[in-house]
Amino acid sequence: MKTTEFLGLELTVKKQSLELYIHDLGQKIKDIRTALPINIELLQKPVPMQDTSLSMISDHLMSGQNIFAAFYQKKLVGYIFTTTSKCWVKEIQDYFNVAPHEVYLFNAYVCRKFRGNQIYQALLTHILRYYRARSYRIALIFTVRNNINSRKGIKNAGFTYFGDIHFSDFLGKKSWQYSRRTSDCQSCFLHEASENE
Repeated sequence: MKTTEFLGLELTVKKQSLELYIHDLGQKIKDIRTALPINIELLQKPVPMQDTSLSMISDHLMSGQNIFAAFYQKKLVGYIFTTTSKCWVKEIQDYFNVAPHEVYLFNAYVCRKFRGNQIYQALLTHILRYYRARSYRIALIFTVRNNINSRKGIKNAGFTYFGDIHFSDFLGKKSWQYSRRTSDCQSCFLHEASENE
């Protein structure tokens, strides 16, 4: 986001590009070996997390979303949120409508000093197995285009690229551009669905 002051007025321009990735849960799920012994748990109650308030975590859990957390020596070192229903995607200011039998993974984080230990990929593949065991067909995840490490981790966990979104907000005028998808997933963004009507 870029903010400029002009004659006492603040002018804000925001541009964001997301890459969309998919994993067909009927396909093979990779075995990931972490460099450190971790335990992955499905959280039942809020725990302190980097950059996320306890009340927000509680709100996510109460709305039916899941949070998968990685622990090393009982210390939280990473997490990923998941949902199987509608969810707000703040990076592009749009709702993502998750279709039946599909799951959306979001808000992934690994503590800086634990990065490079395959924790992110282990969380991703653990989640894939969890939802496959519950008869879900497709897992989806997005990353900001310039986050090279996130893209690398997503691909290393077996996800494949299937499209992108370009969002801009120029002085309050918002615009979304969706690329042609290379997959038949049914989940879609609110503005994407209205474009196709």
